[in-house]
Amino acid sequence: MLARQPKREDLQKAIKVARRDRAERLLTREISWSPDGTVELVLTREFMVPDDAGVYLIHDLRGILYVGQSRKLRQRFAQHDRLRRNRLLHLAMSRPVGIMRFSWRLVADEEERSAFERELVATLQPVCNRQLLDTPLT
Repeated sequence: MLARQPKREDLQKAIKVARRDRAERLLTREISWSPDGTVELVLTREFMVPDDAGVYLIHDLRGILYVGQSRKLRQRFAQHDRLRRNRLLHLAMSRPVGIMRFSWRLVADEEERSAFERELVATLQPVCNRQLLDTPLT
């Protein structure tokens, strides 16, 4: 016996509901974040980023695009201009909407840093984080 194929209208309605539910979750979730600093994401600003450990965000007018962590924020800041491993992030950075920014919060402890990064990724759901690419839209 063949399974019934869902109608196109049913699929579109399900996608619309899933997007609305996701938006509501994102807008109602509390976030404990206040950056220790923010700079425009251009190499001439590298010296303004501390060489300490922390969690960082890459964002522009579209919102938070990427959340990451590093033991050396300044080095990681510079790498984002050179490395092209994350195709979506490279695409977003090559076509910014407004000013592309790099914001950070200093977190020395590695376990705290990892936990904070996971919390921000789960809460903010940045579109360029690889962890989210295989996650269904729920």
